[in-house]
Amino acid sequence: MKVCYKCGNELDPVEPVSRNELCASCGAYVRCCMNCEFHDEGYHNQCREPRSDQISDREAGNFCDWFKLADGDKKNSGDSIEDSKKKFDELFKK
Repeated sequence: MKVCYKCGNELDPVEPVSRNELCASCGAYVRCCMNCEFHDEGYHNQCREPRSDQISDREAGNFCDWFKLADGDKKNSGDSIEDSKKKFDELFKK
């Protein structure tokens, strides 16, 4: 299932996803880094695709050749950054 990164609305886009396609629920761009399978804040350039261009606005529609719409269950299955930091800090409490 494909979902919007911003509101969680289920998406049913026509492939390939147009740069101008918007979420019907919240109006966020569908073809943006935040919805991409390769987006990962832990990587250089926040992308697991090493050949990708530098994108300054991760929420804006773009022309990235490597874009692949992420599955919502995989994209949102991890902890948030705040949860991860909290778990890390708890390791060092006495």
